[in-house]
Amino acid sequence: MSVDDTDVETRIADAWDRISSAYQDRYEISPEHFHYGPMCPDESELGLIGDVTGLRVLDLGCGGGQNTIWLAERGAEQALGLDPSASQIGFARKLAESRKARAQFAIGDSRACRDMPGQFDLAVSIYALMYAADLRAALTDIHLALAQGGRLVLALDHPWRIAGAWKGGQLIVGDYFAEGWDSWDYDFPEQEVSCRLHRVKRPLDAILTDFLAAGFRLDGMLEPRPPARDDMFARRSKHGENSPLNVYSRDKLERVPSTLILWGSKA
Repeated sequence: MSVDDTDVETRIADAWDRISSAYQDRYEISPEHFHYGPMCPDESELGLIGDVTGLRVLDLGCGGGQNTIWLAERGAEQALGLDPSASQIGFARKLAESRKARAQFAIGDSRACRDMPGQFDLAVSIYALMYAADLRAALTDIHLALAQGGRLVLALDHPWRIAGAWKGGQLIVGDYFAEGWDSWDYDFPEQEVSCRLHRVKRPLDAILTDFLAAGFRLDGMLEPRPPARDDMFARRSKHGENSPLNVYSRDKLERVPSTLILWGSKA
């Protein structure tokens, strides 16, 4: 990882510190469900995680901790959420305390896994690793933290969706294979808060190559259609639910996948 990449990752954490409260207020993500991403069916429909009773589980890039709490409340022996944003971790701790959930949280990224070799049976990372400058290194860190036969469930922005821009009801893609940092403004006018966020664009073959090179066996891949009922990301866009500027509207996501889900195991 270069010095510039480290600087960008620091700015991403700072950006989430800035918008965390506004983000959580707008979307009110519920810990009653395990979420895979915006306008994506949840675990009750997809069933990718299964029974977590007695498992040691790591939630990398846990954000406000809703998924970590869901895991803890469903019988995980240990549910640890890591996130580089102190504000997100602060929110997660308060939410867990309010529910008396036995979830643990710490500020950190994948590099914290290097101090926990073989300690987890399951790792999940939902809409977090697109912020990692070096995806292969992050996945290798997760691989190290898993026990033999441990599983990983990973959800990311779908590379096709973020490769283009919607214009006149069509997704226009200039260069799907271009790789590198992609920046955009994330703003919450209802609270007069905004930030500049950065994620890495990678084509699907690069993502799969890194997944396998990190030592995982690929057990499945999914490009889920939207759920039966529009979720809060569709309904609470700053542009309005039916605005053509709402990138999570059903008409768009019925044609272009929003989320890429991969799952596999440590061989």
